[in-house]
Amino acid sequence: MQDKQDWFKCDIDRKTLKALSRRTDGPGILHFGAYFTILIGLAAMLVYTWGTWWAVAVMLLYSAVWSFANAAGHEACHGTPFRNHTLNRTLLYICSWMLSWEPVSLKWVHARHHSYTSDVGNDAEYLLPNPVRWADILSLAGGWNQVWHYNRELVQLTFGYANYFIRESVPASELPAVFRNARLFLLSYIAIIGLSVWMQTWLPVCLLLLPRAVGAPVHGILRITQHGALATGVKDHRLTTRTMYLNPLLRFFYCNMNYHIEHHMFPMVPFHALKALHERVRDQMPVPSKGVSGAMAEVLETMTRQKTDTSYVHQPVIQKSGSG
Repeated sequence: MQDKQDWFKCDIDRKTLKALSRRTDGPGILHFGAYFTILIGLAAMLVYTWGTWWAVAVMLLYSAVWSFANAAGHEACHGTPFRNHTLNRTLLYICSWMLSWEPVSLKWVHARHHSYTSDVGNDAEYLLPNPVRWADILSLAGGWNQVWHYNRELVQLTFGYANYFIRESVPASELPAVFRNARLFLLSYIAIIGLSVWMQTWLPVCLLLLPRAVGAPVHGILRITQHGALATGVKDHRLTTRTMYLNPLLRFFYCNMNYHIEHHMFPMVPFHALKALHERVRDQMPVPSKGVSGAMAEVLETMTRQKTDTSYVHQPVIQKSGSG
């Protein structure tokens, strides 16, 4: 098992890193204000087009945008989007509700993911084991893995059952809050279904429940690119994690998580500063993959080579060394 300490770090001036790690409310308010404005606007369009074929196209777009609550909620887990603690907590709970996450356990289990990145058996978020199989690729790309896992976990928590990773990650003093949140979330989902039955329309369900499933493939494919087909059990994020270049629109919705090595190496740097961090350390990093298609090509090439060598993993070229 990996030790939590002594992970490789790129060389970077301490003052520069401190400046990049500074938390402030402004960028987060602008970014997530814009995100939720877009989401609400699409919801209004869905209501307006309801009962026409246009609603199908709007529903797909709305669900795709909804899926990026994954990225927003992930940032809130780190407490970095805002300086204000209440804003961070509010964002975490909103996004968790949108995606059937229980927010307290999510925060602790995700912290474990950073401590034991791609350490098989200890990283709860290690979802694409080597050798990579098509069944796992399709499960992630289709979003079935995520939708099934978090909804099953929410039901289990509702009845007071915490799985291994939650028991290992969450302090016992916080488990009552975990169970309470799960019950409140599940009751709210049941209430929405009841509202749809009472109103005799699928609209409430389509607005508030189905998007997490319909939009899941969007973020599922991005999750494949984060650690797929890379090394396991080594304390160097450059070998276990992938950075890729994306267009500005996708970077916006993805909260700059395409700079994923940088995020894992320096997790307290806010999402809005990751591009600047990348510029400071990129000469010590692998060459970034060229978009989602480039990252997926690396995964598929690795799968081909693993047919004859099951120990093979994608091996990024490190440009120069930093510090341990």
